[in-house]
Amino acid sequence: EYNAGAATDGMRFADDSTAPSAAALKTGEVLIEVKAAAINPVDYKLRALLPRFALNGRAVAQDFSGVVIESKSSKYQKGAAVYGNASGSIAERLVAADKHIAYKPPSISFNE
Repeated sequence: EYNAGAATDGMRFADDSTAPSAAALKTGEVLIEVKAAAINPVDYKLRALLPRFALNGRAVAQDFSGVVIESKSSKYQKGAAVYGNASGSIAERLVAADKHIAYKPPSISFNE
């Protein structure tokens, strides 16, 4: 999460956000239990390009892998192992649009 009042770089780990729920899913979205996530250069460089207030309180990172726990998508069913990108991927659960995810090949781990 980015917080302008936090440490000098504005980053802090927080456990005070509301987890997304299946009830909030829209058509074409899936609720994912995150197994792995990554912070990449685009994630931290984005803060330098945007005004600091634009990220205030928002979770960071986009890349993840995980398991679908609820689905309103015709492409992905509950239990599917997937990877993709969605805003705020450093979380226990996230909502992703089905067009931004793909099936994880069985030959690789969630961390790969």
